[in-house]
Amino acid sequence: MTVRQTTIGWYVLAAIAEIAGCFAFWAVLRLERSPSWLAPGVLSLIVFAYALEADKVLVF
Repeated sequence: MTVRQTTIGWYVLAAIAEIAGCFAFWAVLRLERSPSWLAPGVLSLIVFAYALEADKVLVF
């Protein structure tokens, strides 16, 4: 796998995790979903932050 493919993969993972995490918080606040949605939302945002940093640390 090339460096470019790895970088694209990390950014795709980061994008999906960010959308999922933000949606979970939005669902709790706007759609009045159960606060239990916050746990996977926080986990998704942690994955988002890791994916952004992992690209810089693991690839180069």
